[in-house]
Amino acid sequence: MPVETSPNAARPLSQDGEQAPVKLSHAASLVLDIVRFLAAIVVAVGHYTLPLFSSGLPQLITAAAASVGVFFVLSGFVISYVTKSRESTLTEYFVDRASRLFSVVIPALCFTIVADLIRRSIDPALVPSPISDYALRIVASLTFTSQMWSLYLVPGSNDPFWSLSFEAFYYVMYGLGFYLRGWKRIAALSAVCLLGGPSILFLAPAWFFGCVLHDLYQRCRRSSRDSRSTLAAVLAIMLVGGTLAAALPHSLRLAFHNWNVGFNRQTELWGMHKGHTLFLFAAFPFGLLLIAALLLVERLHVEPGSRAVRALRFIADGTFPLYLFHLPMLFLIRSIWHYDLASRRDFAIILASLIVVCVLLGPPCNGLKKVLRRRLMKAFAPRP
Repeated sequence: MPVETSPNAARPLSQDGEQAPVKLSHAASLVLDIVRFLAAIVVAVGHYTLPLFSSGLPQLITAAAASVGVFFVLSGFVISYVTKSRESTLTEYFVDRASRLFSVVIPALCFTIVADLIRRSIDPALVPSPISDYALRIVASLTFTSQMWSLYLVPGSNDPFWSLSFEAFYYVMYGLGFYLRGWKRIAALSAVCLLGGPSILFLAPAWFFGCVLHDLYQRCRRSSRDSRSTLAAVLAIMLVGGTLAAALPHSLRLAFHNWNVGFNRQTELWGMHKGHTLFLFAAFPFGLLLIAALLLVERLHVEPGSRAVRALRFIADGTFPLYLFHLPMLFLIRSIWHYDLASRRDFAIILASLIVVCVLLGPPCNGLKKVLRRRLMKAFAPRP
């Protein structure tokens, strides 16, 4: 799921007394912004190429799924950087994550409900879901419990919501692991893993791979004298890890298939396959390219106050809205406007309109995030 990538002021020492992370340059931060926005566009285009919305185009839904792996890596990378670069408590960490998620989740869910109601009023052929089932899906999406164990509850036409449950669980797991110590950390992490179930754990390597990449990136930045040998060791470790990732899930699937359990085995097998594919064919190669790109642009001078940079930052703020709003928008447009599925002109107009609208939703969502953070901080972490 998309996250902020603007650099934060580094502090002298980390919470463990270690040297603080090297601050991301403006160029590196801008690269992260551009990459996350492009990944959101790939997700939107991937859904747009489905036969329901267009024809005559190669279906890019696989590329859209791979972009989720990109988001997971970026999220793990940035969260690791942020938590190690500034002083905060576990409560403040959860407040930051909650305000960021709900600032877009709440408007997106409201829009999805309205869009689905409009579609069903226009097209009587659509079989309405029972109110209780639809309400359950909304509540599960709002509480990020829609993907626990063998569940798959998405809110109406907004399928991209599935990844937010994974993202929220990884936020919690990382926060507990980073801020707690001793038996409290072990007990809390065990409880969260048990609550999330295999579905959550199967995709966890892709997200936490981003955290590992951040640590490796910092080591490469600090190793000025032997940066080549350090980078070579990093690549070797990653290649070995990728080989193990390719072989291990197959063995686990075979063992899991013969395990007589009481929940939906096929769902879990599919989740394991998805987690394996997401890591090996998306998160793993993207992570290698990400480190290389960040190291290459470190010495580039970027003026943060320039118009071009401010424009790119403004556009990148539309990443999260684009990710969560585009699919119900596509369904709604298709219901209202019976455009030519094979028309490339209509394709370009609709896609450009989606991107522009979602970019314009960025500032209101950021404003809501600030309001939520201020109120949550006042409620849960009041300061003198």
